[in-house]
Amino acid sequence: DNARKSLEKIYRVYDLLRYYKKRNIGDEDEEVKEFIKDLEKGFEDAMDDDFNTPMAMKVIFEFIDKINNKLKEKPLGPETSRAAQEALRKVCNVLTLLQDVKEPDINPDEIKSLLEKYGLEVEAKSAEEGVDILLKRREDARKEKDWGTADSIRDDLKKLGIEVEDTKSGAVWYIKRRF
Repeated sequence: DNARKSLEKIYRVYDLLRYYKKRNIGDEDEEVKEFIKDLEKGFEDAMDDDFNTPMAMKVIFEFIDKINNKLKEKPLGPETSRAAQEALRKVCNVLTLLQDVKEPDINPDEIKSLLEKYGLEVEAKSAEEGVDILLKRREDARKEKDWGTADSIRDDLKKLGIEVEDTKSGAVWYIKRRF
């Protein structure tokens, strides 16, 4: 169970970085570049120490914690997110983690049904855009203190495997992977 939770933590950050990489909503962050250098140096030191896997995992989770804390403060810019995601993928690949990571699929018909359920008569260009539209509707419901609708949208998305996290800068989402 601990191994599964650890793997979920790695994928969660990887997928959140993917989210920010695709959107231009945050600022580039120099401190994250330092986090990346620390990750790469710490990981290399662990590998040079007779392939010290426990030390390597410790370095990876320190990086993940730093990124999580940074994301709690503010969204990251696309280039910073891309660099952090790539660094995480690179070191995890050495340990056969994040191998051939494919973006999880979202069923466009299910998203279309939810758009209709909430009276959103828009034609989403993609399932991802549909999720973004639903989250905008959820944000509006929250502003109107319509907690029932806001919670219902979140719960309906969760049933489809889409996790919604509220941050200081708004809701972000990712697809919860199944292990």
